[in-house]
Parts: sequence; C-alpha cells; structure tokens
Amino acid sequence: MVRLLASFAAIPMALLCSCSASPSVNTKSKIVATFSVLGDWAKQVAGERFEVVMLVGSDADAHTFEPTPQNVAAMGDAKLIVANGTGFETWLDKAVASSGSKARRVTVSEGLTLLTGACEHCKAKSGQEHKHDHDDEPDPHIWHDVANAKFGVAKIRDALMQLDPEHAEEFKSNAAAYLQKLDALDRWILAEVMRLPPNCRKIVTSHDTFGYFAKRYGFEVIGTAIGSFSTEAADPSSVEFAKLLKTIQGARVPAIFCENMHNPKLMQHLAAETRVTLAPELSTDALGPSGSPGETYDAMMRHNVTVMVEALKP
Repeated sequence: MVRLLASFAAIPMALLCSCSASPSVNTKSKIVATFSVLGDWAKQVAGERFEVVMLVGSDADAHTFEPTPQNVAAMGDAKLIVANGTGFETWLDKAVASSGSKARRVTVSEGLTLLTGACEHCKAKSGQEHKHDHDDEPDPHIWHDVANAKFGVAKIRDALMQLDPEHAEEFKSNAAAYLQKLDALDRWILAEVMRLPPNCRKIVTSHDTFGYFAKRYGFEVIGTAIGSFSTEAADPSSVEFAKLLKTIQGARVPAIFCENMHNPKLMQHLAAETRVTLAPELSTDALGPSGSPGETYDAMMRHNVTVMVEALKP
C-alpha cells in the first residue's frame, strides 16, 4: 500500500489536473443572422468577439425556410438577432416567440426607401409598367445595391457598440474597414457595367430579386419566371409563360439567368423554348458554400456582375 501511494504521488500534478479538468467550452456570446448575407456582414463587424450563427445557410432559400429546434435554441441563446425585414423572413416572429429569446433585434432594411413591384426597374422602354401580383408589396432584396449593404453594416455596427460598449472601438474599426471594401466593390460594379451598352442591360431571372440592383446599376428587369418577390409563388401559368417567351424574344436578350437557391428546371425549359443561353448560376438570396465563387457578399456581387456582363455583352 505504501509503495502504491508513493507511485501515485510521483505522477506529475499537471497530468492529474488534465485528467480531471472539464472540456473547454466556447464562451463567446452569439449573434444570430437570419440568412447568409447578413451573417457575412455580422462577421465582418463582430470579428472574433461574437460567434455568428446563420439560420439559413449557403444555397438555401429563406423564403421557404422552416426553423428547426436547433435554430430556435440558437435564438434563445443569442444576444443579438440580425434580420432583413420587409416580410423576407415570414417565419421569424413565430420562431423568436417559441425560443423565449430576450435578444435585441436589428432590422437592416428599417429606414431605407423600399421599392415595390410597380417601380422604375419594371418599366418597359415604352414607359408602360409591367403588372405583377406583387405591385404593392415592398421588395425585400435590398442587398443587391451595395449602398444598402453599407446601410445595413452600419446598423449592425451601432447595435454591437450598444450591446458591448467595452469593445465599441473595435466594432467601429472593423466596420470602417469593411465599408471601405464595399465602396471599392460599388466602384468596381459601376465600371464593369459600363462594358455593356445600355440597350444590353436586360435581365430575366427565376424570381423578382434584382430590383435594387437594376435601379442602382442601370439595368432593366424585363421578366421573371415567377412573377413574385418570393420563390413560394406558383410556377407561371401557360398564358404567363407564353407572354414571357414573347418578351424575351422581343427584347432579343442573348441569355437568361437561374439562381443558386431555386430549381433550375423552369429556367432550363424557358431557355430551350426561346433558344437563348442559360447563363451560369447567380447567387441571389443566399451566399454560395465555402470555396464557391459566391462564398462572401463581396465575392457574390463580383461573381454575379461578371456572369451578367459576359452573358449579355454583344
């Protein structure tokens, strides 16, 4: 027994402590972003101070999203919830109520002048407006205008500075650096678009997502396969499909565009019927996965513009 106790006493204290210590726990507070674009903005501002959890991940559709128990639990643990607003996350209020969350919420679209279905980007060259089922609805896709992205980043910065004043200068510095990057992105897009003659800047996509982009960068949305701001809408009727075919043929666009979070079959059919090119996939309502051309907001915007310019150039 004496020999056993002596042997035990000879074991280094550090080893004994390492055997009995509890596993390390991530003690960072959480920010919950409703979808991947907002998650990227939040990461840029928060840096290493917060863990950012994205409810709707890469290549996923926030319009049709249904929160899981894990999502609800994440909201319950969060200190801040970053949302888009304008009806984009129809499921959010119910999920927050279920979570019992006491988190602050910042809505990045709040304070912006919003477009609706009957806006300038929908006007044909004749000056007549295309009619949609969503004429009176606010367009939620604010992030496709970089100026709106800057507005949203500033709102996230201000929310974090109030939430964690001890590190306010760090959030302010992170945001300033990212806002400079967004300024450079905006200038790059404007320069790239100039490579296209104005009469070539015509877009046909899966659903109505590029209103803010069109208004900011001088494009015209001449049609969408789904005449709605949401992908939850039904596929077009035969009459609607025939009208879209005529619109595409009349505009003589060389290409149409599908989106990363929408089934491409409808756009493939449309391209075959009109005998135009179905361009490489755009990232629209979600970032792409890690390693893809649209893995960050900056990369997504550059990818989309590059694809559009190459597909539409004469």
